[in-house]
Amino acid sequence: FSALVVLSLSSGVAAQSRLPVDKLIPRSTLFADEDKLNLRLSPNGETIVYIVPNDKGDEVFATSVADPDSSRLLFRQNDGPLRNLQWANSSRQLIFLKAVGQDTHLLVFNLGDGQIRDLTPQTGVSARIEKLSPEHPDEVLIGLKKSEARRFDLYRLNLQTGDSQLLQKNDSYDSFLCDDEFRPRVAIRRTDDQGYELFSLQTSGRWELLDRFNYEEARISQPSALDKEGTTLYFVDNRKTDKGILKSIDLKTGKTRDLATDPVADFRSSLL
Repeated sequence: FSALVVLSLSSGVAAQSRLPVDKLIPRSTLFADEDKLNLRLSPNGETIVYIVPNDKGDEVFATSVADPDSSRLLFRQNDGPLRNLQWANSSRQLIFLKAVGQDTHLLVFNLGDGQIRDLTPQTGVSARIEKLSPEHPDEVLIGLKKSEARRFDLYRLNLQTGDSQLLQKNDSYDSFLCDDEFRPRVAIRRTDDQGYELFSLQTSGRWELLDRFNYEEARISQPSALDKEGTTLYFVDNRKTDKGILKSIDLKTGKTRDLATDPVADFRSSLL
């Protein structure tokens, strides 16, 4: 009996010794800063760009989708970080924001000649990127705000010439959702209780209240996007459930539809 016990134990030890040894995940894998930021695939699907932050500044690299080992440095910004790096829909240009003094400027990088241009060089004016449209690949919708102003006005800007056109003078709203023709369709205005209100633009030219969300609701419930024509708004709503539901609302009729829900997870407003 004793011999059987010893043999069994020996077999167990031998089998266990052949199993792979579990290793702890290195802490750097869990907690280290990312080595590549803001990865963006070009609209034509051929190139990925990303930012590598280092002591010299923010460096922007490009790599071919067909040859992932082909990374090359496009340009470096050594006078401050760049923000919101995006492809123009032409796949020939990159746009980004950068602090210049107390202002925020919009810059464009041309992949053809490697040149960077400041598209909003005005002093005392800050810019932000509002929308890019596949229907207008050489243009971008931006917001411009003078230092003493509270709101951003909407401008249509040509990336080739730098010419701009005022689309929406804004004294009332914090942001807009626009269709692919850069027409404002939905306006968003924050409320004193840290919630927000949604307004839709009527054929009469007036903005009409569409919906209202208080602070608790606004933590999950957020507008996501408009369809191409700007007639349907997609948004996440969790006001009558403990999970955020993806919904749509017909801006002409006001009719709301539930599009998708998950029993254990919230939908979020970052939708493509």
